[in-house]
Amino acid sequence: MYSRSDELIIQGGNLKGKETDVKTKKLVLESLQDTSKYREIGVGIGVNAGKGKEKYTYSGNGEVTAVKGDKEWVGTQSSITGTEKIRVKAEEGYLKGGLIGNIDENGKDRGNLTVEIKKLLTEDIENKDKQVGVGIRASITEREKVPTDQQINLKDENGNPLKGKEDKVGTDYGASIEGHDREKVTRATIGNGVLLAGEQSGPLNRDVYRADETLRDVNVKKVNIDYVETKKGWGEIGG
Repeated sequence: MYSRSDELIIQGGNLKGKETDVKTKKLVLESLQDTSKYREIGVGIGVNAGKGKEKYTYSGNGEVTAVKGDKEWVGTQSSITGTEKIRVKAEEGYLKGGLIGNIDENGKDRGNLTVEIKKLLTEDIENKDKQVGVGIRASITEREKVPTDQQINLKDENGNPLKGKEDKVGTDYGASIEGHDREKVTRATIGNGVLLAGEQSGPLNRDVYRADETLRDVNVKKVNIDYVETKKGWGEIGG
């Protein structure tokens, strides 16, 4: 691939050839971030009623969920590469998280590179992707009285019948949490080979295998915590 221009600007893209030869007065190679920030809150309420043999029964439930996320992330690093060799010559060069290298089809740096830039300015890009979601839920159910012939007769240690409570209410509480926390750095990178820079300012990485490096990757799958409280009433014990 052969390129000659007064200005070559690559932002969020890739220039790739077998034998890549680029000559320009001004070179800009910049990786772009996908960015998003969101806050979501959801509320759900439900009520049910049903007719039993002797009376109506009722149940209700409610849930509140909240999600918070912040993302600044380079999906694909911008690059100029040649699979067999690469030559880049420029009067001025600006690399922001960009990669120049002799990278073969297997992703290996072959080192057959010559870069000549009279004035080179470089920047790395810090990336983050964080999200957390939490939920709280509760439900309450009133059950119908169980007929006397189906009640369980229990006695205490002295042989006295145990009287059940008339409260036939069951409650259920729960909470959940899930999320992820990722960080990486997208480095201004010129791979192995010959680099001639008359004036250079900013960080510069020469290791292509650290060009887009993950620093933190934590994923929390959804975790549920449940608590069920059922009050025993008549219909479960009796005498």
